[in-house]
Amino acid sequence: SVDVLTAFVKHASVSADASKANDVKLAADALVKYLRDIGFNDAAYHELPLHGAITASCGNNKAKPTVLFYGHFDVQPAVQPPNWKTEPYTLTPSEDGTKLHGRGASDNKGAGVVPLLRAVEAMLRTHDDAPTALAKSRGAPMAPPGEKLAGVTA
Repeated sequence: SVDVLTAFVKHASVSADASKANDVKLAADALVKYLRDIGFNDAAYHELPLHGAITASCGNNKAKPTVLFYGHFDVQPAVQPPNWKTEPYTLTPSEDGTKLHGRGASDNKGAGVVPLLRAVEAMLRTHDDAPTALAKSRGAPMAPPGEKLAGVTA
């Protein structure tokens, strides 16, 4: 939904810029909270040497296959004027209302993270025994929950 995307776009989660480390952590915290709110009780952020990672899982029906979602929630720096005509970290509708502008709105917050999580949220509301594992990253190598993740057991 637009509200969820607005909440994620507002974070200047530029992992390539060390001065934005706190913004990346705030974005990770918001994502962990959202995951917990929709049923991923073990959602956690892991600090790693290069980039942190979020792991989360839900469902425990071993008779069904595990589903792994993988993506990133960081963004590239927004080079302002002349490239940005709106505030990059505020989700803003275009003048004709057909587009939403904001850093990460198409890659990967809006095209990957939010739609996947909204779909998983709907699945969890309608299927009691849904087997799902989810892992989100801002660039670190990932492994399914329960397996080694760059020295972290998730």
